[in-house]
Amino acid sequence: MTPDTAVAAFDSAVLDRLWDDVPPEFRVWSYEPDSPAFAIYRGRRGHPVALPVEPLSESVRRELAWWVWSCYASSNRHVPFEVIRHLVAVITEIDRRRRGGELTRSLTEPAPELLIRTFRRLFYERYQRFPGEKLNREFRDEVRFIRFAFDRRYSQLEWWRHDIWSPRQDPRIPIRAHEPLGEATISFGKIASEWVREALKYYAANALETGELTWGTLGGRVHHVGNYFGNFVAERDLPPTLCASPEDELRPLMLDYLSFLRAHRKTWKGERKPLSPLTIRNAQVGLRGFYGFLVEHRRDVASVLDDRRFLELSGAHLWLWRRSDVGPERRRSVGSPPEMYIEDADLAAMIDHIDLLGMSKTETKTFLRDGATVTVHGIDDPSAMRAWLIQALTGRRANEILMLDFAPLQPVPGLATADDGEMVARLRYQQTKIPGAPNTILVGGDVVALATEQQAWVRERFKLTTTDPDPPYLFPSLNRNPRGTRHRSLSGYHNALTWLTEAVQLVDRGGRLLVYSKSHRLRHTKATTLLNLGAPLHVVMRYMGHHSEAMVLHYAQTLAETAEREFLRTRKIGADGRALELSPRDIFDMISLGDRTDRVLPTGVCLLPPVKHCEKGNACYSCGYFATDATFLDEHRQLLEQSLTLVERRKELHFQRTGREMSDDNVWLREQLATIAALRLIIRTLEHEPEAAIQGAGSPRGPGEDVPVSIDTTGNSVERFRDSR
Repeated sequence: MTPDTAVAAFDSAVLDRLWDDVPPEFRVWSYEPDSPAFAIYRGRRGHPVALPVEPLSESVRRELAWWVWSCYASSNRHVPFEVIRHLVAVITEIDRRRRGGELTRSLTEPAPELLIRTFRRLFYERYQRFPGEKLNREFRDEVRFIRFAFDRRYSQLEWWRHDIWSPRQDPRIPIRAHEPLGEATISFGKIASEWVREALKYYAANALETGELTWGTLGGRVHHVGNYFGNFVAERDLPPTLCASPEDELRPLMLDYLSFLRAHRKTWKGERKPLSPLTIRNAQVGLRGFYGFLVEHRRDVASVLDDRRFLELSGAHLWLWRRSDVGPERRRSVGSPPEMYIEDADLAAMIDHIDLLGMSKTETKTFLRDGATVTVHGIDDPSAMRAWLIQALTGRRANEILMLDFAPLQPVPGLATADDGEMVARLRYQQTKIPGAPNTILVGGDVVALATEQQAWVRERFKLTTTDPDPPYLFPSLNRNPRGTRHRSLSGYHNALTWLTEAVQLVDRGGRLLVYSKSHRLRHTKATTLLNLGAPLHVVMRYMGHHSEAMVLHYAQTLAETAEREFLRTRKIGADGRALELSPRDIFDMISLGDRTDRVLPTGVCLLPPVKHCEKGNACYSCGYFATDATFLDEHRQLLEQSLTLVERRKELHFQRTGREMSDDNVWLREQLATIAALRLIIRTLEHEPEAAIQGAGSPRGPGEDVPVSIDTTGNSVERFRDSR
């Protein structure tokens, strides 16, 4: 947050209203160690001592009391004990040196430079050294926060006219009751063009008031329009109309802006990189929405901003871009990307190590990593451990878990408590992504147990008694939250999960690192699991909190490789490990090969997609789409015996007719020998591994190779058996 260069003038009437909000226990002129205010103080060493404020003027004492109370009430930050003490000493020294004996009326009156300079001088006079960097920064930040808070209270301006917006310090800003980014600030001060800056503030205020944009999405809109378009306008000194003749010159100007975006470079991790296609598209869409508002409300904008140039806007400004000028929208195909789905074995491994988060820093866990034994200490963060487990079990978004009410569970009439994971309660969460979408789901006993453990841990962590009211959130922030009234931030949660990722360094079957902090994968995995288990689409849509079936299908993992693996599994279908007895016909129906009954073969099933046509005739044993398993073993043995008998009989007939032996390059014999070789290989493989399933038993995998693929029914390994003829 950038400090304002000037703050609003002191207003005694406003201070009187603020003073009315301060409870009696905070209306004191000396804060004693047993005062509730000391609950928010944090000293470097020793025990707190009394903090007298009698030398200050009454108005400054009131301001200081209100500031201490507001920090205590909101519990959004600690007030360092030493900093408050130094600030009182600095104001007292400034009053002592002021001519005429007049006392400072407000904490906002002395210039920040004077406060910091006096603080350093007093510190040196007392300790014969200058304050350290940390204390210097704490004092400077405290001065900045105090000035900013009182500027918003004393200011006579409408809230949206300020260059810095902070819901934490300005309660007039309309945000949702549960806003994930409610503590973030938005700054307009760096927008180069003055008219863009003022018009954008008015547009953003209206978007918040009407609900067109939320606080969480507004920051991106301000960045895309203010920084990129504002710089473009400032460089070319353009008016709100952008050009004199919109009908003739607007399109070339917009193409010029598009070139400006593509040529823009931003620093990312020390490298200068161009804007991504998605960022460029967002900048175009944001500008179109911005000008759509300006055109529709041009009279109000011209009046409020006192700039008649906005009256010259016309309908041409509603069509800044042709459809071909705007990059394609990021399309969501049916099925999530492979990297978003976590395999059963990988998820089990991640859960096996999640306990490291909950272990104390003195506890250790020893395990194998890359073939070597390693020992890792815990980090004493059971809150993050339970949040991640509830995410994995419910498929909720991270913010939806972190903002759970302290008592989010509701009993469901007719559902008795069960220990086998059955649905026993209803979980209520904060639906901040899709307005109007469902915000409750049924959960099992495992989620109930985790929530109950977390409630007990919060009460113990914040020393709450049975008479104390419950805190608002089940997962309170662990930093700058002495009274537990703020929910845990997404960044703090991700920091703990990032530590765990680096500590255990788990990898999946493809060698990719399993990143705990990419917790949205748990949502994709949950939706895919439900769909693979055969849950109706409308049920999954309701469970995931979606409004459309297309959004549900985005989470479905339906790659061809996954479909084939599901087809070939004979003991387990789905991610829950439930054993199912499926006949080939049942599997055929499950993978929806349509009404093509020709895909059900006497000795297996054809995996050729329904849209394709077979060009091999009845040569299934030499086809990579042929699949079979041990249920057809007797048929394979019979067919092998029949094939051997047929070959011997045809060889004998050939000799009788021609007087010569049938050569191996005979067209008919070559195909029969390939089938016999494939049958022998299939039989040998199924006898050796009866639980396996074979795909492409006789399909050539290379020059002169016949390599059937054996797929383990657990889906954890793929082995190839080569023909040993």
